[in-house]
Amino acid sequence: MVPEFFFRRFPAALGGLKWGCPLALFFFLLGTVLAWGLTSASPEWFYSFVDPSLAAGRDPWAARAVLEKTLYSGKGWTGALSTFAGFLFTHNAKVGILAFSVGVAAGLPAAYLLFTNGLMLGAFLSVFAGRGLLYPFLGWLLPHGIPEILALLLCGAAGMEVGRALLFPGDLARLEALKRAGRKGAVVLTGAFFLFAWAGVMEGVFRQVVLSDLARIVAAALDLVVLGGWFLLAGREGGGA
Repeated sequence: MVPEFFFRRFPAALGGLKWGCPLALFFFLLGTVLAWGLTSASPEWFYSFVDPSLAAGRDPWAARAVLEKTLYSGKGWTGALSTFAGFLFTHNAKVGILAFSVGVAAGLPAAYLLFTNGLMLGAFLSVFAGRGLLYPFLGWLLPHGIPEILALLLCGAAGMEVGRALLFPGDLARLEALKRAGRKGAVVLTGAFFLFAWAGVMEGVFRQVVLSDLARIVAAALDLVVLGGWFLLAGREGGGA
């Protein structure tokens, strides 16, 4: 049952997101680029995108040494950054579920949720890039961020597909189109939970003990290789089913 799900049902469901995936990525990247640009141009924008309690001093006015310390050492700062990463995990998991469940509202809430999450990421990218810490920040973020953000995008894409079925049911009755999109979306959501769990392991174990930028980037690259290989091979297997 488990191999069948991951190598047949899940890839087949992903194949039905050809409309939703590009849109989900577009809205997320739009928010990321917009917040990065606005925060870089005017730091006052930062707190329009990030809650002060979440920032915990990691803002455009923080000194480079302070920001750098959050990425590598210091028990207090490591705990604060772990809290931030834990927030991202639980927050993105909740947003992922919500992005799918609100797809019935023409997909617009899903687009908004992806956009606002992109805004938060872009604001932090601006802060660390502005202090010359973009590479270390990406090393901290990507090992757990790749599966986590991918899961979020897939949930959003599934929600948008539900919205598409509502607006453009094609030759099917609208209710039938919604049922089919909902069933496929439920499969995608189940697979996304696995990706969120993967991200949780990377955040809770690997990132806490590995402090080398290079090792972190290598881990992120391995994430991409494993995920890319899985989707390619599983897609072929699923396509031959």
